[in-house]
Amino acid sequence: MSNINRYLANARNRASQTYHNATGRNQIGTAGSPRQLVNIGGRMPAQGFSAAGDASSQAAAAVAPSYIIQISNSSNATYTGGFDVLGAFQYLYGNYGGGTWNNAGSFTLNGITISSVYTTVNYQQILSSTQSQPFQVGAVYLQSVQGNANQVSDVYTLTTQSTAGELYSRPIKPYINPNQYQNTITYNNSAFVINGYTKLTWSNIYASSIFQISFFPAAVIDPAQSLNGTSVQAQYTAPNVATNTVTLR
Repeated sequence: MSNINRYLANARNRASQTYHNATGRNQIGTAGSPRQLVNIGGRMPAQGFSAAGDASSQAAAAVAPSYIIQISNSSNATYTGGFDVLGAFQYLYGNYGGGTWNNAGSFTLNGITISSVYTTVNYQQILSSTQSQPFQVGAVYLQSVQGNANQVSDVYTLTTQSTAGELYSRPIKPYINPNQYQNTITYNNSAFVINGYTKLTWSNIYASSIFQISFFPAAVIDPAQSLNGTSVQAQYTAPNVATNTVTLR
């Protein structure tokens, strides 16, 4: 098993218990200009992520856990209408666009289902948490499980907005690790904030494809931590599973 596959497998087993178990102090942008919500410099590490894979300002910060969700297309035809992932304020309640939630907390729209890979937390709960516990993404990994591997190398679009209503949108290009070539696993280290407004949109979801999205937070806001007398922000170091701005080990 490769280093990347091993890390992602381990992350599935531990992440649901370690979402909010670190401390930190540097504020992430959740209001004001949408440029505060996105690192527009390309594949630069998020705050708390350094080239060596260590926190730049907090040596004791925990290694980033991951939020991993799975997208499955049950159709033998490619969906070309543009498909959104996340977007809590739009999709969490009701049946927006004809989408439905099942009792397991998975969301299905146009024959495509978004679910969690965990047994202890479902996609609906993850999506709900983004409304009150926004987090800054330090890295995004995509892994093709079934179907066309181009699914994880296609450009997708990030859309977000500030609490003042200012919109921001930008394309994100996944990259293949040049030192460990696997065309079924790609990554991007552009930093951005996931809150209730944030959506990632794929133009195409290929026929019968299944792929997973792993979000590695650099910082998480949890207001409930103040009740324990600790910082409301948890800051994390980078996962040691990629090259470029994060070290592969």
